[in-house]
Amino acid sequence: MPALAATLILFGVAGTTPATAEGASATQGVRPAAATAQIAAMPRLASAIPALMLTPADLLPPAPASAADRDNCAHLLSNAKSPAARMVAARGWAVTGEAQVGGYRAVSFVGKMQPGTSGSCQLERGNVGFFRGEKLVALG
Repeated sequence: MPALAATLILFGVAGTTPATAEGASATQGVRPAAATAQIAAMPRLASAIPALMLTPADLLPPAPASAADRDNCAHLLSNAKSPAARMVAARGWAVTGEAQVGGYRAVSFVGKMQPGTSGSCQLERGNVGFFRGEKLVALG
């Protein structure tokens, strides 16, 4: 997988406090502990790559049917080594790479491959999943 400059920053949402994160003013009192913990647990996602937008996610949808057609592009796929990559492959996606990025496992995968000339392939519906163990945290 090429060098990946995306980062996940695990702080509370920037510029908010538990009392103001849901639109309440600081004078309205203290939020219940459960709400405070939930807000504090929300990751703040940032990417150093302008074209890569990160979205919090906890469920990877199944791959489109087109992901099953891999015959002429198998040379571009990666063997799923980590539990996260094996989970992506089990959902039907074609795994193209994986790497450790800080405390996360980044797994790249595609949903469509079209063979081209001279052994080339056009890879479409590409994504990068960021995992903590086998738990999906974000998609890019």
